[in-house]
Amino acid sequence: DGHLLKPIDHLQLLKKLKRVIRPLFLEKRLDAVNSELYDLKIRLKDEVVDRTTELAQERNLIRTIIDTIPSCVYWKDRDSVYQGGNKAFLEEKGLKDFDDLIGKSDIDLNTQTYADKYRQNDQKTIISKQPILNLEEEEKREGLSHYFLTSKIPLINSADEVEGLVGITQDITEIKRKEADLVIYKERMEYAFTGSNDGLWDWDLLSDDAYLSPRWKAIIGYEDNELKNVITTWRGSLHPHDLVMAESELEHVFSQKKEFYQVEFRQRHKEGHWVWVLARGAVRFDEAGKAVRMIGTHTDITEQKEAELRLQESQKYLATAQKIAHLGSWKWDILTDELQWSDEVFRIFGEKSQCFAPTYERFLSYLPDDEQVRVNEAITVSLEDKYRPYDIVHQIIQKDGTIRYVHEMGDLSYDENGGPVEMIGTVLDVTTQMEVEKTLKEQKEILAHQVHHDALTGLPNRVLFNDRLGQAIYKAKRNKSQIAVFFIDLDHFKQINDSLGHDVGDEVLKNFTHRLHASVREEDTLARMGGDEFMLIMEKLQDPQSAVLLAEKIIEAMKAPMMIDEHHLFLTGSIGISLYPQDGESVQTLIKNADAAMYRAKDEGRNNYQFYTAEMTELAFERVLMESSLRRAVDNNELIVYYQPQIEAKTERILGMEALIRWEHPELGLVAPNRFLPLAEETGLIVELDHWVMETAMTQMQKWYEQGYDPGKIALNLSIKQLQEKDMLTILLGIIEKSGCSMENIELEVTEREMMKKPETSIARLHEISELGISLALDDFGTGYSSLSYLKRLPVDKLKIDQSFVRNLPGDEEDVAITRAVIALAKSLKLELIAEGVETEEQRDFIVENGCPNIQGYLYARPMPAEDIEKLLRSR
Repeated sequence: DGHLLKPIDHLQLLKKLKRVIRPLFLEKRLDAVNSELYDLKIRLKDEVVDRTTELAQERNLIRTIIDTIPSCVYWKDRDSVYQGGNKAFLEEKGLKDFDDLIGKSDIDLNTQTYADKYRQNDQKTIISKQPILNLEEEEKREGLSHYFLTSKIPLINSADEVEGLVGITQDITEIKRKEADLVIYKERMEYAFTGSNDGLWDWDLLSDDAYLSPRWKAIIGYEDNELKNVITTWRGSLHPHDLVMAESELEHVFSQKKEFYQVEFRQRHKEGHWVWVLARGAVRFDEAGKAVRMIGTHTDITEQKEAELRLQESQKYLATAQKIAHLGSWKWDILTDELQWSDEVFRIFGEKSQCFAPTYERFLSYLPDDEQVRVNEAITVSLEDKYRPYDIVHQIIQKDGTIRYVHEMGDLSYDENGGPVEMIGTVLDVTTQMEVEKTLKEQKEILAHQVHHDALTGLPNRVLFNDRLGQAIYKAKRNKSQIAVFFIDLDHFKQINDSLGHDVGDEVLKNFTHRLHASVREEDTLARMGGDEFMLIMEKLQDPQSAVLLAEKIIEAMKAPMMIDEHHLFLTGSIGISLYPQDGESVQTLIKNADAAMYRAKDEGRNNYQFYTAEMTELAFERVLMESSLRRAVDNNELIVYYQPQIEAKTERILGMEALIRWEHPELGLVAPNRFLPLAEETGLIVELDHWVMETAMTQMQKWYEQGYDPGKIALNLSIKQLQEKDMLTILLGIIEKSGCSMENIELEVTEREMMKKPETSIARLHEISELGISLALDDFGTGYSSLSYLKRLPVDKLKIDQSFVRNLPGDEEDVAITRAVIALAKSLKLELIAEGVETEEQRDFIVENGCPNIQGYLYARPMPAEDIEKLLRSR
């Protein structure tokens, strides 16, 4: 078809012709065809050699043409890897031949910054498939910037794919510099003719010739024709310090080849004062890097600079004042969490000025742990509440371990949305102030103590005593409680002073004070009224008998002799007691009546106590007599155990019986338990009585069983004091062993009210008893305000419904509701039930109908001695 085919195409054609011709021609034609094909192959080979030679000649011609182009020419593949370039490009890059270029990228020939820019421009050309013209900058080896105008053209194959690009680059550095010079000259003309406040100047460094605009000269007060030698005048007008600085700055600009500069200095005005000038400009360098020209402006900044200097001076004065006042300033950027401290803050925290960049965490590290919590809370409150400024006094620990006190205050600023952005504040070292305040507070406390306390004994004096008694009366009136006021006077104390001297008398008073302190409760108020007179306030009085106990305790404490300066002294005291509200409702009345009672004790022979009323004194003496008698009752066999049967209501079968103590007093007759048991509790005799009752009742119970009777279980009351004894279990087991009574026949009762005094200890001990196989009953249930959570933990087997709930059944609605609730609770906990105090058939019927089958009360039997119980057992 007239077109020259490539050799590869002809060979393919020959192969195809063979496959087509072989079946069509006869075998005899094959030799002729092969001969023709061989001739054709020779001709084609010659044509290929000729075409290859022509292509090589064309390539050499193109290379020659490209190398003669003065601009830099290069070509890259689509990955920006160089495939070739002309001589101008090789020389520009400092390469010797083409082999040094092929396979390299721009990162091998340029810095990272320029290489990235060149690659970005390459990719724009390849992606867009359009030629792109770029202005590119490149830093030369001498440190100067060169500018190039680069055209990049994509190489697109027949498949419309970009295989690479061709770049043509022209150095336009000189053109750019001339453009810059033209711009500066244009600005120079504009300054010259527009009356700008800036002074323009142009200095040819090679000729040392300079041009100064009229405004430049006006800045330092010269007329246009007055300056002869511009450079000499300029140097001579500079402040000596600034001249050194300006020349140093110029030297730096020249050595670093900086094209732009800015510097401030002072020039002397023609009239003698100094003018502050801001000099800005450009420097031009030749190809060798030598500075050849400087062009710039001078601006009069005197007013601005003087304002800055005044501000700096003010800041200096402020810093000095802060240092003198130990006041530091700080700023906290809330958004970035950056913190700035003044020098004084560093000093307060024991650090060198600006020795590190402060942070909020670094600030917290100077605070003790508890102070960190306080400061964080104070800042949080301030951030959340605009009306609560940050204001706190806290401790810090300096670098050397010294503890200081600082007062910090801060104020917040907010953005347009009301969010906090910054807090500015102060920190003041208030250690000295705090120490002074502490000293003043201590002195004030000492003075207040001296005003309200006795100097000799340290006890409250009359003034403080009257005040506390007034408060005690107010609380007692509100709580409907009682108070006892004691008036205590030493007997014959005047004789000690007269015979042994006041020094010994003072020691006696101090010794007596120690004894009083050891006798009274911590919450009681003890005071010295003067001389040998003392007073005492006893609050939360349960009953007058409690005052009796304390009075006896004080008298007992005085019995021991005092050893003072080798003198053995025996003292007694007279005590008068008045009660609120019986004996008065005012401070003065109670004191006056206690004083009167004290004089009655003096009249009764001293070394005793008297109540204000004779009736109360008689009751107190009766109590003393009863306590003394009760201590002898066990030894004199005056105590008796009574037994009250416990009955199953439907069958009237005896289930057991409760042991109850009685006192057969030789003079008073049969004393009811409510008269002597509280006294036994107060004096601790209750434990001894409980032991006696247990042994007596268990022994009797075992005797009945041995006689063939069936008395059931013996129920024994267990006091809280007995329950809390360390050796309680040992004593209990000893009694059981001695009596021979079986543990299965023993039931111990503990009252709810007593148990709740120390519930945890009681529960633990009751568990130990239960593990022995002894039954446990909770007496007076519902009267002790116990928690159901405690009841659930108690190892009790039986609940006793208190007689106070049974007494008004079935008529009282409240008692009905409580009784039903107790029965339901016992059933849910799978506990036995018994109701005590049942006296009528109506009470019994209600109890039984509502689910409580067991009864104890006068309806069936009163408490009776053992012989009567034995008759009852015999009759069944």
